[in-house]
Amino acid sequence: MRIAILGAGWAGRVHARAYAEVPGCEVVVIWSRDEARAQAIVADAAPAARVERSCEAAAAAPDVDLVSVCLPNAMHEPFACTALAAGKDVVCEKPLAHSRAAGARMVAAARAASRRLYYAEECLFAPRYARVVALVGAGAVGEPFFARQEEKHKGPYADWFFRLEHAGGGALADMGCHGIALLGRVMGGRPVVRVFADLRTYVHGARTSLEDHALVHLVFEGGGTALSESAWTQKGGMESRLEVHGRDGLVAADLAKGYGVTLVSDREVEGRAPGLSRPAVAWAFENGYPQELAHFVAAHRAGAPGESTGEDGLAVLEVMEAAYRSAGLGRPVELPLEPASEDRPLADHWLRP
Repeated sequence: MRIAILGAGWAGRVHARAYAEVPGCEVVVIWSRDEARAQAIVADAAPAARVERSCEAAAAAPDVDLVSVCLPNAMHEPFACTALAAGKDVVCEKPLAHSRAAGARMVAAARAASRRLYYAEECLFAPRYARVVALVGAGAVGEPFFARQEEKHKGPYADWFFRLEHAGGGALADMGCHGIALLGRVMGGRPVVRVFADLRTYVHGARTSLEDHALVHLVFEGGGTALSESAWTQKGGMESRLEVHGRDGLVAADLAKGYGVTLVSDREVEGRAPGLSRPAVAWAFENGYPQELAHFVAAHRAGAPGESTGEDGLAVLEVMEAAYRSAGLGRPVELPLEPASEDRPLADHWLRP
């Protein structure tokens, strides 16, 4: 299986390293606006890859079977659609797009090209979270009535995350997509019918007008509620937890702690601030990246849609847009939303209700 990766930032590096762990896969093409960064990925994780000078050449390369789109959110639609039109199946990083209208066009492009669009939501494949989903699905806690997921750290690693036109939204768009996907899965895939959200900017206001803290309350069809908290305000490292309450029990998992290695250092180590930290032994595996990409590769080989599709990513976009609308209006918003007609970035519904 021959892979092209579009984008050479953090996500592109993670995909390259994760594909290297999938048997029978080889990254053969990398494209980036920054050729030096693409060459760095070749040196780090994809020694057989060549660096293409244009996205079109990378996406349409005859020796490529599957394309990973690992670019800023607003670039997902044009580059995914280029690859789909070239007859390639596409793995698109989360969130699916910077707006619901863009996501809908991506899904339509995949259907028109008779290709598959896979939604790369790695948290669904992280072993600890997948175990929670499996236990709930097996009835271990009875009927779930409430779930909560939190995803928090000190803030993004690149400037584009703070810009509406590139990211589409702040902490909710960046991290809340994890919680919305996971909460929907543990609630049995039932659709969300009501969203009430509160978005604030506490820490990064000098840098962005986007939210750095988001609380999103979800109500599911047939009963059951959930709370997603996403933030760029967390001091002291990463937080990523999921808990599900059922009529007969509780199941919870912590993705960011409990690796078994504890480090206390006065130095910055591997990007972690001085102090107490818990370095991962196998970070990519613990976060589900090789499992996610192995699943998409297997689905591609079988001509199957897979467990996380473009339609799933579009459903997450709809919930996120409803959350931004709710925060802007100061009241709950009912779902489903009307078909997207305005091509507005997600957070624009909060900033300009």
